[in-house]
Amino acid sequence: MQSWTSDEVPKEYEYGKPFLPFNLMCELPWPMRLMHEWYLTASELGLGMITVHVSEDAFKDGPNANFAFTFKDLHAFFKMDKMDINLVGTWCLEHYILFLVYPTDQTIVVLDPADYGKDAYMEFLCLLNLAHGRYKKRGGYVKNPSREKLYIRGRWPCYKQPSLTNLCGYYVCEMLRVNGRYKTEFTDLLSIPYSGSQFDQKTLINLCVDLCRFIRRDICNHLGEFYDPHSELATDPKFKNLREWEREHDVD
Repeated sequence: MQSWTSDEVPKEYEYGKPFLPFNLMCELPWPMRLMHEWYLTASELGLGMITVHVSEDAFKDGPNANFAFTFKDLHAFFKMDKMDINLVGTWCLEHYILFLVYPTDQTIVVLDPADYGKDAYMEFLCLLNLAHGRYKKRGGYVKNPSREKLYIRGRWPCYKQPSLTNLCGYYVCEMLRVNGRYKTEFTDLLSIPYSGSQFDQKTLINLCVDLCRFIRRDICNHLGEFYDPHSELATDPKFKNLREWEREHDVD
């Protein structure tokens, strides 16, 4: 998808122009084609961006604010380019390393798609050890009271991002999908065999399908959980068909 050449569409993003030539678009899954059709209709009507409403109970640590992403962001992942889209940026600005802390087991599991060594995040591990020491002093239960430091399970088998690529956002999305539910025991975590630890084209396409479906159903849809009732999409009468798009097109 990244090597196509065509006079039908510009190579770089231009507002209102198709993301891909028609023949390539026809090869994509239906949810992606439907998202592209929504974008073309929205750009014809003059919609500038999509805003996302974050509910007040989404995070515990402070007030939540709406955020926006542009059609240029959509263009990026349709071409499998760097996913700078704010939907991913809220979870991870660039590379992610996930630390799963199990205080009673005195264990930290490190999920790192770039496979760095411990030295790369040693300062953070020191902070976790200090926090766990305070947890024990306050009466927190541990299975082995004689152990002084947390046991680090590094290089846990997970999807590993190939070097010299800029697809970290896709790896974040897949990590959240695979390990989205809280696990009380680190032994319950799914492990990815190293032989299949990098995304193939089908996996990347499936991630884009899920994200397109989420944007349409939950953000742009007037009944969606993350629909912003104060946005341009919601308040301008000319966008009525866009916000009620799912009534006629919800077949995926």
